[in-house]
Amino acid sequence: MSEAGDSILKLRVSPNSSRSEVVGWHGDALRVRVAAPPVNGKANLAVIDTLANCLGIPARDIEIVRGHGSRDKLVRVSGVDSLRLIGLIGIPSDSLAQITTSRNPAATGSSGDTNARQLSEL
Repeated sequence: MSEAGDSILKLRVSPNSSRSEVVGWHGDALRVRVAAPPVNGKANLAVIDTLANCLGIPARDIEIVRGHGSRDKLVRVSGVDSLRLIGLIGIPSDSLAQITTSRNPAATGSSGDTNARQLSEL
């Protein structure tokens, strides 16, 4: 676990794009375009790589939590709290409600219930 906490981020992914890039906000989700096709997990790997490059963090610190077979995904960014994420992506502060931060995503008990509640609110 990182002291900075983890962030859960909602994404809207467009596979088979001409290039891979983070585009900006689309409603309540961050829009990510990837050149990879949605076949055999290639687009998911491209999403992770694209976010890692944008954030300047290792790809191992990004995990798709939900939506492996969907355009709509939830990803966990380990070791990056929501305020740092805002600075890295340039997210407008009024979109802060779309990002949640958990202090210990592996926790069980009451703090685990809090994390589950945060995920369900997205």
